[in-house]
Amino acid sequence: MSELNSNWNSFSEDTIFLRTDFLKALEESTPSNLQNYYVEYFVKSDLIGIAIFQHIDLKSITPFQVKEINLKSRISSWALNSFASSILFIGNNLMSGQNAFRFSSKVALKIKYQLLADSADALRKQLKSYGKKVHITVWKDFEKLETIQTEKHISTKFYKFAIQPTMVFTLPPSIESESDYINLLSKKYKDQYKRARKKAGEIEKRQLTVSEIQHYEMRLYELYLTTVANASFNTFYLPKNHFRTMKNILGDSFQVYAYFLETNL
Repeated sequence: MSELNSNWNSFSEDTIFLRTDFLKALEESTPSNLQNYYVEYFVKSDLIGIAIFQHIDLKSITPFQVKEINLKSRISSWALNSFASSILFIGNNLMSGQNAFRFSSKVALKIKYQLLADSADALRKQLKSYGKKVHITVWKDFEKLETIQTEKHISTKFYKFAIQPTMVFTLPPSIESESDYINLLSKKYKDQYKRARKKAGEIEKRQLTVSEIQHYEMRLYELYLTTVANASFNTFYLPKNHFRTMKNILGDSFQVYAYFLETNL
């Protein structure tokens, strides 16, 4: 982080996830099997683009949530370790969205993707020299319009796939309040809403300060691991200090909400 160009943030004005304060927080609380790489592109002394790459080593963690050891789980683990455990991401694997790169508007699309592809090649060679042969390279995450552009300029050898929607929920213009939304629901869902609200009446929702996050750190991490355990496959596990570090460095830009029933989180 200390080596980044002083103009880095001028390319990340539209996203906090490429800003130096966010990257610093990520660097100080990154998963143990993940390594961040920062790339800068210059024409002479002028910075024209930035990018973040990540290398993930799945051999050093337990990616599968295996409830029982059997032949299928053994084959899956062997296949993963042999053919897919070393992954190079063009972007940030910890979150959704195209938070991988930004370039000057003067840089043509074809040049932009060629520079990124060259960087990926250079990183693969560098990692191989460390004894870390990359099995898979992933470009992530593109919106529909951007996907059309990337398909023109990224090698046809890549396979396109979708994992999750953006989860952006667009409200009709007529909705100006919560009650407006509730009134649009059918009777069945209105009743469900009322029951849920009634049951949640004793639950207190509170945004945590840095000191509170530190105070509840063990419990927060326990709840995080409960969520992780419900996923059949994980590429990383956040360290215990992740939430505290993010809040400490990012302040109001990072918010942690806790739900209490009486005094229990």
